[in-house]
Amino acid sequence: MRRLLMIAAACLLLCGCVPTHPIPQQSDADRADLTDRYLAAQWQYLGFTPTATRPTVDVERYVSLEEQGDVLRSCVEDAGYELTGSGSASQAEAIYRCNARFPIDPSAFGLYGAAELGFIYDYYLDGLIPCLAARGFSPERLLSREEFLEPTTTLFLWSPYDEVPLDRFDFEYLSRVCPTLPPELRE
Repeated sequence: MRRLLMIAAACLLLCGCVPTHPIPQQSDADRADLTDRYLAAQWQYLGFTPTATRPTVDVERYVSLEEQGDVLRSCVEDAGYELTGSGSASQAEAIYRCNARFPIDPSAFGLYGAAELGFIYDYYLDGLIPCLAARGFSPERLLSREEFLEPTTTLFLWSPYDEVPLDRFDFEYLSRVCPTLPPELRE
């Protein structure tokens, strides 16, 4: 019984040291902004210039990565085109319109809004960096919260791992014991 009480006390002490932060939800504004960035990249990928006016298309629903191919194919075929083929401007615009109508959910790409980025930054400071340090690895440079939250860094997420010289085996081990993202966001 005494041993059980000691274990319970140790758990309470240790659990009290683990940082806890509320898990943020991506706001509708963040989701819309990230979707717009994704669609701007799609527009250019399809051969249009960034200055060309993109058609305004209402989002019917967000799709998963798994269903995106079938949904896109069906939409493009309903518009009278094939998904592959001639590469005409009208076909490219139909593909864009379908991507805009049924965009992939930004979270499927690991694109995060401001609240989620703040959550990740807190995890880096309170969880990942101390975990790495306890194993003898320290980032050479740490971004400030402001730098981390800048829109230019939301598409290519900076990580403390970027600042630690590791070989593949070190990374495989460390990423298991010191996850690259908060476990709550990887579910």
